[in-house]
Amino acid sequence: MRGSSKQIVFLLGHSGNLGKALLCELDLRDQILPIALDYKTLLIERGESGYLRHLLESDIHDFYNHKPVMIICTGIKDPGKKEFNDESNFCFPSQLMTELIPQGFQFMTFGSVHEYSPIDNPYLASKRRLSNWIESQGISKSVYQIKLHTLYGGHRLQKSMFLSQLAISIIEGKPFRMSSGRQIRQMHHVEDVARTIVRLIANEACSSAALVSPPYLT
Repeated sequence: MRGSSKQIVFLLGHSGNLGKALLCELDLRDQILPIALDYKTLLIERGESGYLRHLLESDIHDFYNHKPVMIICTGIKDPGKKEFNDESNFCFPSQLMTELIPQGFQFMTFGSVHEYSPIDNPYLASKRRLSNWIESQGISKSVYQIKLHTLYGGHRLQKSMFLSQLAISIIEGKPFRMSSGRQIRQMHHVEDVARTIVRLIANEACSSAALVSPPYLT
């Protein structure tokens, strides 16, 4: 197995619509070895033995030629829960990067194109905070930040998402309460997004290139 050309991809968060779609796409790639991780398990390990200690102390780096990639596909999307947004969308990923980037890991994170808009809420603020922190730490070459448009599709309705709210109002036969109309929505299917992301990772693995991008990719 030593010197394998497989790209190790850790997927942190695989129960949501995007996480499930990513795991399905990763499983289809022969040159990628996906390892699904549980967010709650890492939270427990953080205070006791450090992130992924059992993996870092193994000889995993001796067996693969490519730097491992950590996809952070967790987070709180409810714009009204500030403390949960800060912990999930900033504190947790920034601490994870602080510990694992020096170990050779590269990261992929997801935000929103609305981070560039004048709209402000705890969710967008937490994502902006992470982006600003990554730039301030000088680690942007180790972190691929992808800013997503609104996703649709998948197998689960998420009450904080626009289309899910619309679907729920139809199912329940209740009028849909529109917002002020300040947000412009562009919809992308979750499986199309997952397929594109995995194709990017697979292409980088084949060329033995580092997973590097400009600060943001939409």
